[in-house]
Amino acid sequence: LFDYEKGVTKHFQTMISTNLIIHPAAIMTHGITNEILNNMEKDTYSNVINIIADDFKQTIHVAHNIAFDYSMIPDIQNEQSVSMDTLDFARKLYKIGDLNEDSMPLTSHKMQELRYWLKVDVDTMGFEAHRALADILVTAAVFHKMLDKFFELTRDKDATLNDLFEFLIPNPTLIELCTFKKYAGKTFKEAVEHCLRSGDNYFDWLLGKLKEDPKKNQDAIYTI
Repeated sequence: LFDYEKGVTKHFQTMISTNLIIHPAAIMTHGITNEILNNMEKDTYSNVINIIADDFKQTIHVAHNIAFDYSMIPDIQNEQSVSMDTLDFARKLYKIGDLNEDSMPLTSHKMQELRYWLKVDVDTMGFEAHRALADILVTAAVFHKMLDKFFELTRDKDATLNDLFEFLIPNPTLIELCTFKKYAGKTFKEAVEHCLRSGDNYFDWLLGKLKEDPKKNQDAIYTI
């Protein structure tokens, strides 16, 4: 549980027994193998849902790419659930190519990059990155930083939750700096002008690729 004034006020983490074979790509991310699970004390999915159910009924659900979390634990979501995606929040606040205080450009909206790009100091209590509790603590700290930025932009420390949700309504904006490999470091204007002069159809190809995930790439699609 997270409170803006108090920070993380309550947390919970456990391993859950599963009949699924963990994919190597997932193991590469979090380091948990089926062998590790087999040799650990584990809880059941239904018991975990019972433990966290009350907290999830009374709070706003916040996660980075929250659709994935709901796909893993669908029982915490219902018609009354109110959720906020920090991935959408980050995309509204920080554009790809924005520079931090060290003049380093943002290259993605991945949580770990945001953490270090924003210079967020967070105590992960010794847990490894991509374990549930470590990711929650990092997300809470970055979310707090993003709320500070939101209050700064709106110049209103008393902004309401409705103000925040209104701010998050999708509204694509122009990106100044191109970060796509072939023209990385150039402005979009320079890159497109080069393509027009040379007859390069790179941006036609790129636009097709971006439209495979329009929500994630809405600003780049709009800019092109």
